[in-house]
Amino acid sequence: MIYSNLEMFHDIMSETDLVTIESIMKKTYLSKLKEIFSDSNCELKFYTVNAGKSSELLKLNIPASIRKEYGLKEYYRGKNEEIIIEKVFYDLSGYDKKNITLNGLFEKWKAYREKEIEIHGISPKTVEKNFTAYSLDVYPTSLGSKKVIDIKYRDLEDFYLILKGKGKTSSRAKEIRTVLNYLFDFALREEILEVNTSRQFKGLNKIRFVCRKPKDLKTEKEREMLINYYLGLDTVYGYACALDECLNIRVSELKALKWSNINFNEGILHIRNYVNDMGEYRSMETKSKKEEGFRTIPISDRCKNILISIKNKNYGFKDEFIFLGKNNNFLLTQEINKNIKRACNACGINKNFSSHDTRRYAATQMAFKGASAASMQQQFGWTDSETAQYYINLANADIEAKEMLRNVLN
Repeated sequence: MIYSNLEMFHDIMSETDLVTIESIMKKTYLSKLKEIFSDSNCELKFYTVNAGKSSELLKLNIPASIRKEYGLKEYYRGKNEEIIIEKVFYDLSGYDKKNITLNGLFEKWKAYREKEIEIHGISPKTVEKNFTAYSLDVYPTSLGSKKVIDIKYRDLEDFYLILKGKGKTSSRAKEIRTVLNYLFDFALREEILEVNTSRQFKGLNKIRFVCRKPKDLKTEKEREMLINYYLGLDTVYGYACALDECLNIRVSELKALKWSNINFNEGILHIRNYVNDMGEYRSMETKSKKEEGFRTIPISDRCKNILISIKNKNYGFKDEFIFLGKNNNFLLTQEINKNIKRACNACGINKNFSSHDTRRYAATQMAFKGASAASMQQQFGWTDSETAQYYINLANADIEAKEMLRNVLN
């Protein structure tokens, strides 16, 4: 039923209000349907037919000109006009979805994404970065003009190969993949697709794009300065940033932590949930229909002390969450990054760190200490071992270069 999405409002609206809304929707659809018929120089008529049953049914004949333009059936039957109107507009909306191009989907998603800035506190810079990446590198291509439902694995592979030929960096390719992931997730939400084609594409890791200059890594001294600064703030965001420095988890996983996830006696932390861009508390398995990211990691004595300090402050006051912001909402990633930027300025650190750099620091240190790709993959919750191998290769190259330089100087 085309009005079934009203069911979500049952808990917050009265039955009378719902009936009124449905009535308005049906009148609107009827008006639109009459407009479609009149534009095609046809008259909207309902005929009474006998389908061999005791009760007669109404039938709407759809003229050939309208059927061809909108991809509709020859006729529609129902017990009353409302049912017929529902069926026609269900097919109309489905037809529009089947024919929407990736660029058309982008325009719809763009409006939706802009609303998220205000509703969910997403950084305007991040959103603008998404728009720029798509507009410059996807919109003008054949991929952008292709129907969303027709985009397959090979189409994405061809697109990224062409992108590689334009001298794009691997980081730029990942930015574009992120935007495409968002778009296909939006297509899922709009019931245009049944699976996210972009997330299913695994060929990007095999394409060698231009390497950019590696981002500055954090040093142990800088990390200590930042942790001390955060703890000195004595705020919920300060403690969140300090804890983030002592763990190797994603900021989305940090937001979702509950006290029940921590076993102080054994010194371990269970990662089972995350908070998505919409501010929704979700299970890891919703990411890819499997237990992606489910893991248990050790926590240090310093991490325990920070957690005890947080518990004494009682920042988590809803469903045992460790961190919650104002009005019982989850912390905002952009506010966490703002606190990191302020801390860097206060400590005289001239580097553009973000919340993700805490994971880069931990991964780099593990690689230098000889951790295997499998162990790193398990501890960091990566879907494959290629990311772990990247850090290991960097560590090995650095060690080899220093050893070679030492031999040359000797």
